[in-house]
Amino acid sequence: MTEFLAMPTVENVSKACAFFGADKNCPDRALIELFTKYPKNDDFDHVLLKVVTLNTLYSLMIRAYGDHPTVYDVARHIVGQKIDSDLDLCLPELVHRISIIEKGKKTFYHYSFATKYCSFHRPESYPIWDSRVDEYLGQLRNQGIHMQDGFRQFKRKDLWNYPKFKKIVAEFRDHFGLQSFTFKQIDAFLFLEGGKLLAAKEKKKQPAA
Repeated sequence: MTEFLAMPTVENVSKACAFFGADKNCPDRALIELFTKYPKNDDFDHVLLKVVTLNTLYSLMIRAYGDHPTVYDVARHIVGQKIDSDLDLCLPELVHRISIIEKGKKTFYHYSFATKYCSFHRPESYPIWDSRVDEYLGQLRNQGIHMQDGFRQFKRKDLWNYPKFKKIVAEFRDHFGLQSFTFKQIDAFLFLEGGKLLAAKEKKKQPAA
């Protein structure tokens, strides 16, 4: 066990939720209000507003111009996918439909963005993936804690397959007795603790003074 890996306990998840609840700079409140005001995804201007705001507040690095898909391309892609019926059904496969965008002869994969975009529409059904969540679950897996009591063994690449990822997070929640928490609350813990792990990694890379 690394000294930085906080255990997923009821107390620690509650602390993470309280931390974000008290953080005046947490972007989630503004995003929830925006996505609630514009719940549908058939109007380009409304979708563009959601894409730009989410991209900016979470630093998702989707560009405004260039050879890579821009925020305009992403918004048009979402409108063209006609996602509202699948969102209503909370289909996990929708994440990949949103994330894969072709431009020119290249295919681009905006996985983290797609999980967040779905989550802010249906937080009860779409846990968020990003590098912090990936880092925490990956390190937890490497510790072998999950080998007992039914939390199934998974491969790191499974976290990039959204239906599998969602199942892993659900099993994580059940295994550690966190059933009283929503996916959104679990997200808060994974995001916070995964961020600490990534920061510790970066610190180790820095040369000694």
